[in-house]
Amino acid sequence: MDSAILFFAILLVPCLKTAVDCKRARIVQGEFALPGQFPYAVSLQFLSNYACTETYCGGSILDARHIVTAAHCITNNVTHQFESREVSIIAGTADLNDKVIGVYRDVEYMYVPRTWIDDVYNSHPFWNDIAILKERSSYPGPGITWRRRSTLRS
Repeated sequence: MDSAILFFAILLVPCLKTAVDCKRARIVQGEFALPGQFPYAVSLQFLSNYACTETYCGGSILDARHIVTAAHCITNNVTHQFESREVSIIAGTADLNDKVIGVYRDVEYMYVPRTWIDDVYNSHPFWNDIAILKERSSYPGPGITWRRRSTLRS
């Protein structure tokens, strides 16, 4: 019995470390977001080897079931093929360590344009670096509404 408790305690150590580091900056010289400041921003997370969720990329809500992110976030850096890990999307929170606040959704389908997989690493890294994720269920958020003649500048 004591060895089983010790085993589970060892497994939880990385999760506890993450919970303690709750306010560390994730972007060099970045600023903390206020709750509700970026309602369309999401965190892409996967289940780590220690049964903890880890943020590895971000994205934006397009509509009730679709997220746009970078293609390099969901493909393997060596083979440029889809990663087999389970991806979860977390929205509606400014604190990624708070596992109570926020809306959690699982990804049903990932789409990366074929031209990105074929061409991007042979020519210019991160050109056309786009992917669309479809959630298993709807997200109750605002999404992004574009005006008919709006343009996006980088």
